[in-house]
Amino acid sequence: MGSVRYRMRVAVVGAGSPLKTEASITRACRSLGCETLHLNVPGTSQWLGPLAPPLLWRRMAGFHPDLVLLTVRAVRLGEHYLTRIAERFSTAFWYFDYLLTPDAVKVARLAGTTFVSSTQHVGHLGAAGVGKVYFMPQGVDPEVDRPPDEIPESFVCEVSFIGSGAVPGAA
Repeated sequence: MGSVRYRMRVAVVGAGSPLKTEASITRACRSLGCETLHLNVPGTSQWLGPLAPPLLWRRMAGFHPDLVLLTVRAVRLGEHYLTRIAERFSTAFWYFDYLLTPDAVKVARLAGTTFVSSTQHVGHLGAAGVGKVYFMPQGVDPEVDRPPDEIPESFVCEVSFIGSGAVPGAA
């Protein structure tokens, strides 16, 4: 008899646009062989209003994930459903925005483990009562992030600054 390879089941719960980080996370999980469910909380909420949280909950619970990966947009499920997720499934929250928001703190407090892309959030979330917080830098998605084949003449310059934009305290 051959061996059976276990496929981890991961639910990614957050925004749904194909260019959002959640879509990249979903592609990464699938490329690793995980069975993956991607729930678009803002989009479903926009279309279904108050029906969205219970319907998304049922879809996810029926999927029986081994891990639920939350992003800040999952906050639109409401505290009731986020609490149910955290109580029933292994959960992780990945916060990859620069400015820490009240919504991020709310989701982080409910998740089992929190990962942040900005090192300063580790201390801030710990002080806010979040148990397990770890720094994890954000990578790139080779399906979306790649150098252009051609560079328009208007983009060519002798000096360029690449940075974080309008970030308080950035040089």
